[in-house]
Amino acid sequence: MKRACLAIIFASLLSLSAIMAPVAAETNDDSVGIRNYWDYRVTNVVFSNVTFDVDLHMEIVKKDSVRVLGPYKDVYMLDVIGRSETGTSANGTIIGLFSIDCEEFRMVDNYSLFKQDAYFKIEMHQEGDEELMMDEALNIVTEYKQTRDDYLGNNALNVGTQVISNTSIDIVQKRAAENAIDVVIIAEYDYDERLVMEVVETNVPVTTDAGTFDCVKIRAQYNSTSEDATNMTMYYYYSDLVKNYVKVEYNNGFFYGVTAEEMTLTSYGLKSLGVIALFFGDNIWVTMTILFALVMVSIFYLVKKSKKMGIVPMIMPTELRIEETPEEKKNE
Repeated sequence: MKRACLAIIFASLLSLSAIMAPVAAETNDDSVGIRNYWDYRVTNVVFSNVTFDVDLHMEIVKKDSVRVLGPYKDVYMLDVIGRSETGTSANGTIIGLFSIDCEEFRMVDNYSLFKQDAYFKIEMHQEGDEELMMDEALNIVTEYKQTRDDYLGNNALNVGTQVISNTSIDIVQKRAAENAIDVVIIAEYDYDERLVMEVVETNVPVTTDAGTFDCVKIRAQYNSTSEDATNMTMYYYYSDLVKNYVKVEYNNGFFYGVTAEEMTLTSYGLKSLGVIALFFGDNIWVTMTILFALVMVSIFYLVKKSKKMGIVPMIMPTELRIEETPEEKKNE
């Protein structure tokens, strides 16, 4: 009987999750939104003179209102996480862990880039030589005084479509000291940049581990006033099905403050919360109310059933009954 009541409650929870859990991304233009994720393989990432192939996970985790160029605006926050366990250097193969952890902020209205806070860490040793260690951490914070529109998913993607961004960029590089507590600023950059993104070809088939996609090829030309930066040309392949880029040809251009060769999609989708979604946000009050009602109905059912069977339910107050022993009855 108790199992039946528990089954009723569990089935009700599953029904609630199907009704209340979001089934589509939260977004203004049906392009991207909270819980959208993309997994990539990034080749030839160079950090500290070591080259890596990195598995990268990118996910929109929340929406917030922050001050952007004066007024408050809605911004998506993305978690970007990259990992690699092997790399190559001039001395051979190194093993251990190379990690990228980045918080990226993009505007909700057009998904243009506002800020990146990337943290790189390498804890590796030369293969066959445990004493030859590499232990280094670098934090690169990039802020755009005017947002950089490097996402064309909300534009008419025809040949010749062009989006131009003129922005000023602040970059601060910080390195952790030996005690891993103090942080030392090792470089600061402040320069202007002009980005021209133009659709150069449509209906381009691109095959990756995630499948074959019909893409729009976009040429991105970066022109900077920085003395340390060089003008770069990259190619982006956008898929409306994926709502993001399927492939990016960096050609040793900048990738979160370091350099890389190419990035290709390995998987994508909308992260499901399932039953967990019932206990977050506005859902929780409805969930708790229905759960309370279910529990009360179950208790009422148990009590009623117990009385019919002549069982005194322990969950309800009742008189204390003392049965006479056989010896006491004999004495009477």
